[in-house]
Amino acid sequence: MLVSVVNALKGDTTGTICRSGSTSNEVGDMVDLISEISENISSQLHMSIMKAGRRVVLDGIIGDIIAEYVTEKKYKRHKLESAAHTPENKMVMFNSFASTIVESLKLCAPY
Repeated sequence: MLVSVVNALKGDTTGTICRSGSTSNEVGDMVDLISEISENISSQLHMSIMKAGRRVVLDGIIGDIIAEYVTEKKYKRHKLESAAHTPENKMVMFNSFASTIVESLKLCAPY
């Protein structure tokens, strides 16, 4: 945007937009310049707003997906832990532990 202003005003050393004694053609050129600058500003503003909007939407989606994943992971872990603490599983684990001890004792005991 600033480049278009600089390029349009390259010949103007006074720094003013409207010079005294301006012809109607110069005034028309200045109106065109202002119109072009405002279009550029509007375009950049629109792009910035859309970029920020996309970022907000993507952050929301990603945040929801991560939160759902963590919740599901916790649920599965809790489900596995509660399944391991059922009476049947405790008995199986005890029997396995007991048989391991018996086998170790058999290996250590002299015959």
